Amino acid sequence: MASDRYVPRAFAIDDQLFGKQRVIKWRPSDGYTDQERDQLRGSQLQHLVSNVIREALARSTRLHSAADYARAVDVSERRMGALLRGDVVMRLEDIAAAERVLKVTFFDGRADGGEETV
Repeated sequence: MASDRYVPRAFAIDDQLFGKQRVIKWRPSDGYTDQERDQLRGSQLQHLVSNVIREALARSTRLHSAADYARAVDVSERRMGALLRGDVVMRLEDIAAAERVLKVTFFDGRADGGEETV
């Protein structure tokens, strides 16, 4: 599974649940390289972000679907679906866009634990 380009959902035991169900089971990391462990953790973080996005959309009064959300953050519906399903790796700007548009917070806004950066 080691590569610079990986599929986040591939680390889930049932990859159909990626980003859709809050708690899912992950493949055991026994024998993983450090890079694969980092990819596993990145996949788990993306799964959590995808869940928060889906939950925010379910509560939204103005964005009623992932397609609405994709238009609001100016990405294609195809790419948004791939992000939320874990077919492609989410970028930091995807997370920032979710915070801005959906009014959710993933981080406290502090880059170094000290002075506010934003």
